[in-house]
Amino acid sequence: MQVMDNKARLRVHRPYLFINAGRASILSAAEAFLISYAANVAPKALHIVNRRIKYNEFDSLLQDIREVLRSGLKPSDQPFLWAAVFAVCAPINLLYTVPQTQSNKKRPTRNGQEFLFVLSFTYAVVKWHNSLMAKSTKQNGISDSTAYMFTTAADYVFRRTLGTKKQKQADTLLFVISCYIIMYCWFYRPERLPKSYNIWITRMANMDTSLLNALRLIEKGKFVYGKETGCADILGDMCDRVGLPRSAGDPTQTVPIPCQLVHGNISENCELHALFRFWTTLRGAASIYVPLNIILALRSGRRGLLQIVGASLQSSVFLSTFVTSIWYSVCLTRTRLGPWLFPRVSAQKWDDKIGPCLGCLMCGWSVLIEKRSRIGELALFVLPRALLATMNTNNAGIGRFNDLCFSISTAILAVAITSGRKDSVRPRGIVGAMFSKILD
Repeated sequence: MQVMDNKARLRVHRPYLFINAGRASILSAAEAFLISYAANVAPKALHIVNRRIKYNEFDSLLQDIREVLRSGLKPSDQPFLWAAVFAVCAPINLLYTVPQTQSNKKRPTRNGQEFLFVLSFTYAVVKWHNSLMAKSTKQNGISDSTAYMFTTAADYVFRRTLGTKKQKQADTLLFVISCYIIMYCWFYRPERLPKSYNIWITRMANMDTSLLNALRLIEKGKFVYGKETGCADILGDMCDRVGLPRSAGDPTQTVPIPCQLVHGNISENCELHALFRFWTTLRGAASIYVPLNIILALRSGRRGLLQIVGASLQSSVFLSTFVTSIWYSVCLTRTRLGPWLFPRVSAQKWDDKIGPCLGCLMCGWSVLIEKRSRIGELALFVLPRALLATMNTNNAGIGRFNDLCFSISTAILAVAITSGRKDSVRPRGIVGAMFSKILD
């Protein structure tokens, strides 16, 4: 009799259940579309405005912004993919919920059904989206979206399985390794990073591109101290810009590249140059972090101005230490400790990867300045880019698993959010925050 009563309750609730599920799908799809659209369009629009202001060109500003605003409105663009994905994920908690009765106080565990539901429908959505994309824009390898989804899902599974006892150590190690890979690619394999990524790192490091090209030529064996290889003028323009004789950058006349030239003629002393780099980066980072965090705090209704400013300065010090450690590690290796500890090692060897690689290794440890929760967020931010940089993203064999990996990761995160609202272990990072905001 009780079983029949439960079935009757299900029949009564089913129409309302599907109405609520449809409403949840529409609202979640709209929110996901707006978030993805803003994330894609806002940086492009800001770049155009900044460029027009810099070169005082305002004739075609409105037209360019209009074109950017239209760029995310095609069905083959990312906003439509995310809208369709979250339209699938949103109703699972409603569709697999049994109305509470006296004999059924707890919601039955149906995570497996929810997982298969999201997996199958997400895979279909991704295939549909791929069919809309032009052949010239299709990617044979792992996409950025898949890399971020996979790393977030894998992070959740590992923390759920192994616990969070040594989470800070694991997050720190992941950040250090990821930063080493990214910075190494910036120095020697820039083609493995997006163009915007290379530009941003170069701007933050404030390194002259001539010096960067010289380091790459040293690594390739084309810039050799004491030997004419046709690269004597690679640093000539930099010497002119910083007010040093062109002979300072000529490897046939000056061995090694003098620190004063590496420092941009700011100071011959490596320690003073490191302090200068720290201060300039701190000032630039604070001018961005402090106002932005205050605006976000006022918008969300949070208070505590001192805490906001303190957290912003903490992040600014982290970024300043990150940049400074790269510069000073190179100087420490090539002119300070290196020649003193290993006098038989030539100057060519110190500038050929040893110095820059030490800087790549040391910069990541600056994350220890940040809070524990912030370390995890930063690790999940850089890990996908490091993962993409280490693999051949144009490999068709790897690309076959892109859609399946994206779908599995989506199913894991969706079930984790909808079925684990009171769970202490939840998806984190940018992707985790987006899933929590839309589905929770």
